[in-house]
Amino acid sequence: MIGYLYVLAAACLWGLIGPLSRLAFASGWTPLEVAFWRATLAGLLFGLHALRLGRVRVARRDLPAVLAFGLVGVALFYASFQFAVQASGGAMTAVLLYTAPAWVALLSRIFLKEAMGPRKLAALMLTLLGVAGVSLQGGAVRVSLTGILWGLTAGFTYALYYLFGKLYLPRYETSTLFAYAMPVGALALLPLVSFHPPTLPAWGAVLLLTIGSTLNVSGLSHLLRRPAAAGGHPSGGGRPP
Repeated sequence: MIGYLYVLAAACLWGLIGPLSRLAFASGWTPLEVAFWRATLAGLLFGLHALRLGRVRVARRDLPAVLAFGLVGVALFYASFQFAVQASGGAMTAVLLYTAPAWVALLSRIFLKEAMGPRKLAALMLTLLGVAGVSLQGGAVRVSLTGILWGLTAGFTYALYYLFGKLYLPRYETSTLFAYAMPVGALALLPLVSFHPPTLPAWGAVLLLTIGSTLNVSGLSHLLRRPAAAGGHPSGGGRPP
C-alpha cells in the first residue's frame, strides 16, 4: 500500500513539474541550475535514508553501472527535461516523456532479450501515434524542434530507470543506489551551471520538484519489486510518473 501512496503523491506533484520549473526560470534560474539542485537535494535525502537503513555499500562490481547511471539517468535526464520545459512548456514535455515505454521495449529487446509480441507492438504503435498527434497538432501546445529533441532525450533517459531498476533493485535498496547516482549526476552538471542569487520562489519550486523526484523513484521501486512487475516494463502496463 505504501508504494501506491508514493505513486499517487508523485502523480499529483507530476502535474506541477512544468509550472514549478517555469516558476524557477522566472526567478532567474537556468534549466541546468534547477537540474543541479534537484539532483543535489535528492541525493542528500536518499543518502540520509540509506544511512538510517544501514545500507550504504554497493559492491565494487556494480559501481561502474551505478555511476554511469548517475551520468545518464540523472544528469542528462534532469537537464534534458528542464530544457524541454523551457523550450516547449510542461504539457509538451510530459507528452514526449511518454515515449519512454517505446524506448524501454526496444532496449529490453536488445539487452534483456525480452519478446516483442503483437499486442505489445500494437500498444507501442498506439502510444507513438498519440505522442505524434499531440506533438504536431499546434494550437495551444507550443511546438519547437529544440523542445521535441530535448523531450525525446528525456523520454529515452527516463526509460533507463526501468531497466536499471529491474537489474539492480532486487539486490539493493532504492536509497542505496540513488545515494550514489544522484551526487554523480550533480557533480556532472556542476561545471555547466551558472549560479544566480537565491530567491524564495525558486527554492520553493526546487524543493517541491525534489520531493516529487524522490517519491517517483520510491514508488517506482515498489512496483518493480512486485512479482507481477518483475518481468515487465512500462510498455507492458506501467506508466511514467
